[in-house]
Amino acid sequence: MRLGSGICRVRDLRAAGCPVGLAVDGSASNDASDLLAELRQCLLLHRVTGGAAAMTVDEVLEMATLGGAACLGRDDIGALEPGRACDLALFDLDDPAYERVGDRVAALLLCRPTPAKAVVVGGRVIDPG
Repeated sequence: MRLGSGICRVRDLRAAGCPVGLAVDGSASNDASDLLAELRQCLLLHRVTGGAAAMTVDEVLEMATLGGAACLGRDDIGALEPGRACDLALFDLDDPAYERVGDRVAALLLCRPTPAKAVVVGGRVIDPG
């Protein structure tokens, strides 16, 4: 959307069996390098162009995790499982932004994005600020 270069046909790619990953690559397309904001954009863009059923929160989260791993041809990342490498961000789902939301995981993408409370990269807790 930032570059004005169109909308990726995610549904068609996934239906054809192509791996689809979501990520941020810097200021060329995401000035804040905010993956959560990028996931939200993907969800809402596909819903506005194809209706509420065009994209689900679960699909977006899958593309950002297992889909990204598949795009890289890797089976050692992308999920919280024994034997896989893991970087992760932890969010406070008791934040008032999610107060009246039944599905708090979905709220991560449907509500105003909130900053991560903690980030773990390569097994080390780093300052998310």
